Amino acid sequence: MPFRCLTSWMLHENFNNLVHSNWNNEMKVSDNLEHFQEVVERWNKNVYGNIFARKKKLVYKLERVQRILDMCFSLRLRSREIEIRQDLEEVLGHEELLWFQKSRP
Repeated sequence: MPFRCLTSWMLHENFNNLVHSNWNNEMKVSDNLEHFQEVVERWNKNVYGNIFARKKKLVYKLERVQRILDMCFSLRLRSREIEIRQDLEEVLGHEELLWFQKSRP
C-alpha cells in the first residue's frame, strides 16, 4: 500500500521532531521513505491517535462539564469547559483536513 502523509499530522506539535529525528540525509530517499513510513505508522497509532475517538471523548467531557455548570457555577469548571472547547476545536480542524484530503484522489 502506498504511503500517504496526512496533512493533519503536520498540525501536531511533535510531528516536525518526528520527521527530523527519523530522516537520514545519508540514506537513499526510497530507504528513508520506507523507514519513515514504519515510524509514522507507529506514531499515528500511539501518539496522534484516532481523531474520531478523541472527538467523541471530548464531546462527552464537554457535555458532562456543561451539565454540572447548569446546576452550579464554578470558575474551575468554567475554565475546564474552555480548555475542552479549545481541544475540541483543534480536533475538529484535524478532522476537517482529514475529510478534505480523503475527498481528493
